[in-house]
Amino acid sequence: MDPSQTSFDVFSTVVVNCTGVYADKIRQMDNPDATSRMIPSRGTHLMFDKGMLREKEGVIIPETSDGRLIFVLNWYG
Repeated sequence: MDPSQTSFDVFSTVVVNCTGVYADKIRQMDNPDATSRMIPSRGTHLMFDKGMLREKEGVIIPETSDGRLIFVLNWYG
């Protein structure tokens, strides 16, 4: 038997959906009428020399011309 075609019952009081941008698709497999909750986005990660920000600082730019957010955070000092 193909393992991907195996079916079994699972009993639980809580289910955690950790499927990221696919969370709505997984929820809709169980309930096709479930409304979408996720708005997938994509981003770019840039690394800068140490000292661009003080150790415990961060910056958020909430309004850009394309509607995305920009975060500038220290990475492990």
